[in-house]
Amino acid sequence: MGLPPSLVVWKYVLRNALTSTVTQIGLLSGVLLGGAVVVERVFDWPGLGHYAVNSIVMSDYNAVMSFTIWVALIYVVINIAVDIVHALIDPREIAS
Repeated sequence: MGLPPSLVVWKYVLRNALTSTVTQIGLLSGVLLGGAVVVERVFDWPGLGHYAVNSIVMSDYNAVMSFTIWVALIYVVINIAVDIVHALIDPREIAS
């Protein structure tokens, strides 16, 4: 069509590549949240993951529930942000 390669990459290729990249980032956020708990426990770092494991060991159910709700809220917010970014990247996906 006579378009320069840089225009083809920025206008057509990047938009299609970004949708799957953004989706993977959103899906991996849950893995990262769960992995933070394991890393904090293994390396004995103070943090929410370490607190959650100690709460499970000591049967502190209120702390376990609050940690679970907090992690779920973070995951939901990340997924909503991914949906918004998808709508900004490709507005055609809103109609489907």
